[in-house]
Amino acid sequence: MPGKTVATMALVAAAVLPGTATPAGSVDIIRYDNPEQAPGFALEDVTGQERSLEDFEGRALVVNFWATWCAPCVRELPALERLHADPDGPATDVVAIAVNQWAVDIEEFLEAREEISLSFTLLPDPDGVATDAWAVGTLPTTFILDAQGRVHYKVVGDPDWDGDEMRERIAGVKQ
Repeated sequence: MPGKTVATMALVAAAVLPGTATPAGSVDIIRYDNPEQAPGFALEDVTGQERSLEDFEGRALVVNFWATWCAPCVRELPALERLHADPDGPATDVVAIAVNQWAVDIEEFLEAREEISLSFTLLPDPDGVATDAWAVGTLPTTFILDAQGRVHYKVVGDPDWDGDEMRERIAGVKQ
């Protein structure tokens, strides 16, 4: 019977998880020459307030898809916070959508990791609706949008958000 339980758990995990986590240091940056409108989202944040892509119109936006169980996702959270909080930095806002997770999952994760303090918008996506709409298959996956909500970059993996390359890409979509 134990083998059957493990096999069943593997099938459930495959059905629930949108993809896999990227290996450490692995990054794939896709630049869109003809940026198209982002699919959008309408999700409740961790406080229960409904948020949508339209709430961020007029500003460049970094939309990050992550999960509490994804090591590369967790590793990049502090850098995304620095990007968001830097008044002289290129990003105006960061939104992190927690794939197939509830608000309680995010709250428990943050309570257990006092060293991680996040001020950007955290959106649980328990049913994977936004994740599916954005065609996210691997975590972390991040999109860089211009002020009109058009996707300029798709970043799969955990890049150096503190480095010049990523900050210049973000600054470039603000123009």
